[in-house]
Amino acid sequence: MMTVLKTSEQQQHWDLMWKPHLLLEQYIMNTRLEVLERMVLEVKPLLLDLPPDSPLSINSIDSMLRTYAGKALDFRVIQKSTFPFEEKLCVSLSVASQQSQEFIIPSIAPSKQDWVPNESVVGYGSVPVRVCDNCYQHLQTNEDVYMNQRMDENLPPFSMNSDESLNPDLLWKLTADETHNATVREEFSFEYAPSVSLCLAILKLHSEHVAHPRFLLDACDRMLQLLQPVGPGTANPEVDYSLVIRMVRSLAIAAKVRHARAGHISGVEQCDQLLSQIDLFNMLVQNRCSALIPAEFLNAHALRRLRDCLVEEEQWLLARDVSLKAGLDSNIVWAAWGKALLKTGHWDEAWNKFIHCFNKRPDTVQPSQNPLLLNEIIQILEESSYITDVKFVEKIEERKNKRNSMQSIQAESVIQGLASLKEICQGMYPQATPLVNAVVIGPKMNHVFYNECCRYLTAYGSNAGIISFYLHHDDLNAALKHVITKEVDKEIFFDVLYIPCLREGLITDLYQALSSFDASFKLWEKYFDFVCKKLEKECMWNVLYQLQLYLKDYMRATMSCIKFYRMGARNYTDLYLNLKHLKSAGQHLNDGLAAVRRRNSNSGYRSDVVPNLAMPLNERKLRHYLKMVELQETVSLFLYECEKEQLKVLQLLPELQLDSSKQLPHKVPTLLGDILECMQIAVLVLICGKSVAEGYHISTRIIDCFKLKSSDVFMTAARKLAHDRRYPDIKQLVECIRNSSDISNADCLTDDILVNCLKLLANKKESGDLESLVKLINATDKRIEGYINCQLLKAAYLLAVKSKRIADVEKILQEARRLGQTQVERLCLQRLEQKEQS
Repeated sequence: MMTVLKTSEQQQHWDLMWKPHLLLEQYIMNTRLEVLERMVLEVKPLLLDLPPDSPLSINSIDSMLRTYAGKALDFRVIQKSTFPFEEKLCVSLSVASQQSQEFIIPSIAPSKQDWVPNESVVGYGSVPVRVCDNCYQHLQTNEDVYMNQRMDENLPPFSMNSDESLNPDLLWKLTADETHNATVREEFSFEYAPSVSLCLAILKLHSEHVAHPRFLLDACDRMLQLLQPVGPGTANPEVDYSLVIRMVRSLAIAAKVRHARAGHISGVEQCDQLLSQIDLFNMLVQNRCSALIPAEFLNAHALRRLRDCLVEEEQWLLARDVSLKAGLDSNIVWAAWGKALLKTGHWDEAWNKFIHCFNKRPDTVQPSQNPLLLNEIIQILEESSYITDVKFVEKIEERKNKRNSMQSIQAESVIQGLASLKEICQGMYPQATPLVNAVVIGPKMNHVFYNECCRYLTAYGSNAGIISFYLHHDDLNAALKHVITKEVDKEIFFDVLYIPCLREGLITDLYQALSSFDASFKLWEKYFDFVCKKLEKECMWNVLYQLQLYLKDYMRATMSCIKFYRMGARNYTDLYLNLKHLKSAGQHLNDGLAAVRRRNSNSGYRSDVVPNLAMPLNERKLRHYLKMVELQETVSLFLYECEKEQLKVLQLLPELQLDSSKQLPHKVPTLLGDILECMQIAVLVLICGKSVAEGYHISTRIIDCFKLKSSDVFMTAARKLAHDRRYPDIKQLVECIRNSSDISNADCLTDDILVNCLKLLANKKESGDLESLVKLINATDKRIEGYINCQLLKAAYLLAVKSKRIADVEKILQEARRLGQTQVERLCLQRLEQKEQS
């Protein structure tokens, strides 16, 4: 190594001959890199055989090179003094008072931790010095003593600190004294630091090892820390951001080259990420946004927050570029930019920005709902309309079609915004919302703002959003026109138009508007049909009823009234209280009959019934339904009077023993239900009155109206009367049937009724006046059967003999044997013997 040096230089380094690593370090410190390279190449073959812990091994030299390469990148960021003016003055006075005292240099130099920072020392102003006046004078006075001491100690005749002995090229010298070397290292710094070229020149001697590019990337990270703001929104004024970014880019490129040479794919990717981050920082610096450089690692969250900060600062182009470079959604930037322009009156520019935010779609395709951004745009325009002077709007309208009028419109917008400053200072703030807090129908906007809203809604809005906007601004005709033009879905018509009008009591206005479009309602048939089905599904019966009345749908209105009549009824008293609905049903049927008569009597008559919506009317059916309703009214009144007499009418139903397999759709049977209910009502009116005759006429009307089998009705009623041992009522029922001219074969029917009653009573072993019931039977054979059922065998025998009915005598004989009536048995046997003999 010494052979590489000149002879004059060799003499200066005899003390380092046994520590060649210090010689290498010294030449690094003095940036004698060419000499250093020759020295390393000279001894490199010998270095390979040295142990790893040797200070001259390859690893040790690489470590030394990295250390001083790092020092070549040292930044000295001067911090502002924290001394207030008063403290500086006190310190200056204190120093001045102590200057007269003799200074004694300490025998042991204080450690660097005890040194006073430069920025804390006053008295030297901005003059750069390396030694204070007291120390300099003390050293000059004792220079001769110092030289004599070195000669006595047989040290080299030249002095390490003497200016005469120093080589002008070696400003930093190391010795065999490690304490001295430590002090030199602490004080060492490169004159031209920070310098990327110096750093890379030093690392040129580094071996091909992964530590080389790793060191460069670590250095990049340390330098990037210098770019962090010193406070919220405050960049460090002591840092040249552009310089730091250029240096970091150079280091990153050098690291990428090293990784590429070594074939480290992951390292190359890491360098690419760093270069991308550097480009992003450079964009911020070039746009004077150094204070927004993120302090944390640039992950997706940090990039998103950076973009949001740029949006808040209204750095629109930069925010867009950051979004594109980071792969973020740039729609947020375009949206914020457009909203800012919209608020300041730059409508055309705002439109051009919003174009980037909405997806292009065919004219025939409508979104299911308004985009959130569109709702915000509409809100901005609405609020602007409420606080904008009408004169300002008129100026915009006048200049809108003029050439180069955009700047004047923008200027007017600014003036309009400043016009309210005086009121704001007085605490009078402009209304951002209408004074009337209307939920659906609000005050009309100025037409300029209204048209701008329609422009956005037409381009990007949903059918529901457009209709809702029209309705909110009291433009019902525009809403209906949109429904027809766009063939809006029926459910949207119901949810967005019909229900809001209904909720706000505007349903009549809606009907009038519908009529103005098409008095025949043919355009609205599918919508009304859907509305009716939807109302029925949602059990909105009252609303459905009102719509049926408007459509002149008398039949369905009648059905709705019947539903109201039966709804919630627990007994016939409740039905009586709901009788007004039944009367309304009858009135609707009468109205329907009147409409049919007018139609039949006048061929040119124009019906007010909506075609294809109302249920077709038939005079015969209308009369039948009207008869049903009137009869039900009579039944309700009759059974109500029965319940009024404390009779539990509904408790009688299980005892009627009708077809129990059918489940009744309603708890309280009426004539408006199915046939089984009508059957039950016909029986109930017979058995629930004070007498059978009281309800007989009503029962026969029910039988006639619903074409019921009279035998089933009377037989069921008689069976219930027999079960309750109501003999007089059974006789009265028989009498009523026989006196009725409407019932054919009345005698046969009554005989069957009496036979069944007697059989039931006999089975229950009743001992009442059964013979009186038997005597009511007209037919001989059935009367004999009645006697047999009542075990009146002797009377049966006499009637059979009188009627010469031998077959009945045989039946009586068998029954007498079964019952043990020997006398009747003997009579029967005698009669049969006589018959055989004859």
